[in-house]
Amino acid sequence: MADLPTTEFDEGFVQGMRDRTAVSFFKYGPLANAVANKADFITALVTRLEKYKETGNTEWLMDVANYAMFEAMYPSHRNAHFRATDSDESPGKAPERKRVRPV
Repeated sequence: MADLPTTEFDEGFVQGMRDRTAVSFFKYGPLANAVANKADFITALVTRLEKYKETGNTEWLMDVANYAMFEAMYPSHRNAHFRATDSDESPGKAPERKRVRPV
């Protein structure tokens, strides 16, 4: 990671994920409790992505990333697995978009 330019990965974003997970742990208890209560991480993720699209508040994106991680840790999909894929299976790069702020 030391050789990876800071333009390619945001450690502050990951720290924000950690901070929000820590607050949730002390506020709501262990993640295992949510799993035991059949928490729907995918719905939570989609709901927060919609909140980001509505508000532009990037804190919601940290929540999206956390819920994606929770789903990976405790998958609800009956065929959940990890298999590295190559570009021939990729849905492609993100489509071009109009810049909302200068780079």
